[in-house]
Amino acid sequence: MRHGPRLFSWLIYRVTTPVLRDMFMAPSNRFRLQEALLSVLAGDVFGGTPLKLRLLTFKIMYYVHALLQPRTSWLAWLKRRQAIQST
Repeated sequence: MRHGPRLFSWLIYRVTTPVLRDMFMAPSNRFRLQEALLSVLAGDVFGGTPLKLRLLTFKIMYYVHALLQPRTSWLAWLKRRQAIQST
């Protein structure tokens, strides 16, 4: 029961970040990551599909892109933190 929400929550917390927006605006299907992401969005997190390695690759690519844009990533993190604190 905890496995599914963990996958979704990682994506939900980062969906509004500039890094993920940039990744979605310049799509490429290297390492067949598009299929893995679409499987997660379709709710296929409990099936026997081999998603773990592809999703890990997607997360690594996300963090590499975030490191390449440190100011943008930092400002997005601060904005998200302030939004959480204000509620």
